Amino acid sequence: MSAMSSVLLRMNRISKLRLNNARFPTGRRCGRDRLIEATQDGLLDPQQVVEMCARWLTSDEVYEMCDHNEINLARLVGD
Repeated sequence: MSAMSSVLLRMNRISKLRLNNARFPTGRRCGRDRLIEATQDGLLDPQQVVEMCARWLTSDEVYEMCDHNEINLARLVGD
């Protein structure tokens, strides 16, 4: 599994990407799972999905997600 897929799979911890279960009938897949599936199936470009999600999240949420996934942004890209 690629690093991007791993990040996307764990983004459910970020509140803005959680969908209200009341919006969907019981048994229907949530939007997060559908987005991951579309990316894995090659229907969406992983780079575009990562950029879209990063722009949607606050900076604090991005750092929280990276910390949770043991990604050190300062070490990877500098500060």
